[in-house]
Amino acid sequence: MKRIYANQVDAGRLQVSCSTNERARPVDGAEVAIFQRDADGNTQQIEELSTNISGQIAEITLPTPPLEYSMLPESPMPYAQYDISVTADGFAPLIIKDVQVLPDSLALQNCQLFFAGITAQQTLTESITIDHHTLYYEYPPKQPEDAVKPLPPPTGFVVLDRVVVPETIVVHDGPPDAPAANYYVPFRDYIKKKSR
Repeated sequence: MKRIYANQVDAGRLQVSCSTNERARPVDGAEVAIFQRDADGNTQQIEELSTNISGQIAEITLPTPPLEYSMLPESPMPYAQYDISVTADGFAPLIIKDVQVLPDSLALQNCQLFFAGITAQQTLTESITIDHHTLYYEYPPKQPEDAVKPLPPPTGFVVLDRVVVPETIVVHDGPPDAPAANYYVPFRDYIKKKSR
């Protein structure tokens, strides 16, 4: 995949939010470093910020390819890719690679931080790579599937090929598995009563 950095003439914005993996509490004081990789794969840190009490860094402006790339077929990749490294006291480090930033847009990246464990095994750096868009990366071809698939063995229920609104439905007057009376109710009347 070809990275375009020489033609980065426009700008996009990025905001990173950090929270705990349990209960999604904001992480205050996390150090967020932004890195950019050039065409040769060399990484350079371009920004370092701390999260506020809401677990967010201030919006930062980053170079992106021209906006026209996203409007013309066969254009180079219309977004820039950045790597993010997050460290915070009491949490395992996190690296997110290939965060996509489009021109004239705000990219929001959520970071879930896991509490650091007692052993070194539990404090290993978690690394996440965001998949490339299928237009700009060659994935293995999709395996062909049969157009018509065999139906599963009958279970007493019928699977229809389209949505059908029933005339009547069965309403069980009790908990699902408890013995109780069943009532046949016109579907339209049932919907009217439920929507009140």
